[in-house]
Amino acid sequence: MDSSTACCKCCLLRIPFGTITATLLAVCGLVIAVAALLQSTVISDRIYYELLQRKNFWFNDLKVLYIISAIVLSVIILVNLMVGFATTGRQASRTPSNDCCRCCCNPGSASACVIKTIFVINYILYHVLFICTLILVVSAFICYTLSRLCKYESKLPDSEQNINLKQFAPFLSVRHNETELLYFTGNRLKMLCTDFMSTLTIYIILTVGGFILLCWGFMNFLINLSVNWARINTKQKCAELMYINSAEMTAFGDGTLDNGNRY
Repeated sequence: MDSSTACCKCCLLRIPFGTITATLLAVCGLVIAVAALLQSTVISDRIYYELLQRKNFWFNDLKVLYIISAIVLSVIILVNLMVGFATTGRQASRTPSNDCCRCCCNPGSASACVIKTIFVINYILYHVLFICTLILVVSAFICYTLSRLCKYESKLPDSEQNINLKQFAPFLSVRHNETELLYFTGNRLKMLCTDFMSTLTIYIILTVGGFILLCWGFMNFLINLSVNWARINTKQKCAELMYINSAEMTAFGDGTLDNGNRY
């Protein structure tokens, strides 16, 4: 085997395929989730303003929160990728033929402390994302139910088409004297069903899909970090045992050990 083939094989063995797969899943999920969330927030703002005659300025704060969260998650995903490159692969050989592989991250260069820290951060984020996914699943179910209700009402005569959501006034922050805004008929019903709910349902479902990909990606990060953590700890234990054995054998060869005292 020539040096170029050995170099390519060495570099391929150092590629963290599991971490790269997790990174792709997390990045795709992050892009889909943030884009769909922004559109869902815009539609929700329009529903409140045009149908409920309320202007909630905290929707703009939500958009800023989405962007900041996306930046933080992007940094964490990048750090996971770097740790994956720094902890994956076999130790480089000491022969000159493998010098070309030193362009890659040195396997084992990430300490166990760094891996533990990233593992804890990923563990917390995974559960936060999982809770957000459950909340979004409930939201998607509500939107889907309302869309089906709109579809059912569209089959009725125009004079009988109406949707009464007054019982949900406390959840929508609608005062008692404004509950008539939650009774949709005529043009307001068509605007709710045609202009808003159909589109909002699609974006909420896309958001759920993005969060599922994010959870899947961070779950893979946790698995990869666990494997690398165990491998590094095992390697350290083996090195300690080899050092202890070599020290004892050296002392035994020098005649400095008292065998009677050892037992």
